[in-house]
Amino acid sequence: MTWLVPPKKAPRVDLRKLREGGPGDRRAAVDLLGDSLRELGVVRLQHAAAEAGGAGADRFRLTTEELLDVARDVLRGLEQYFGLAAGELAGLLEPLASGRGHRRAEDPRAALLVLLQPPPAGEIEVALAGGWLASGARPGELVVAPGAALHRLTGGVVPAPEVRWRPEEAEAAAPTGRFVARAAAEPARLAAFAR
Repeated sequence: MTWLVPPKKAPRVDLRKLREGGPGDRRAAVDLLGDSLRELGVVRLQHAAAEAGGAGADRFRLTTEELLDVARDVLRGLEQYFGLAAGELAGLLEPLASGRGHRRAEDPRAALLVLLQPPPAGEIEVALAGGWLASGARPGELVVAPGAALHRLTGGVVPAPEVRWRPEEAEAAAPTGRFVARAAAEPARLAAFAR
């Protein structure tokens, strides 16, 4: 998929379809996930735990291990998207302590950022050529952006955009999972660069 005009918000993928969907649903989720991360550098994920919370979705929280599971699911989807062997990307992840402020792509260790949407007054934005793209995430959705390590592992095919909160104070209320690729990781051999 190529967006002739960038969308007004990040595309949304249902994490359940990525994890346990039938072949057609999973393929569609994988394609949207891969296209979004490759072309825009961001995707929104609807997490089943938030839906189960109903009205409490605005208080939706995940542990570091649950965020790591989400990050692995995203990388498994990218493995399928690029025709890589199982575990070639997902097997490289480890948690990295979260920092504050802008999330810069230059951090050479960061493979993925998995961000919980801040309260309704806040917004997560991702740098795009010519400006910033608002994630458009609602309470209970996750925002996923690739980091410099994934950019390197994919030979530059997947970008590593800067991510910021608006207003910046909203970040304090938004737990973040940052995951690193092990230093020894070699670039993946991608089967398909263009789709």
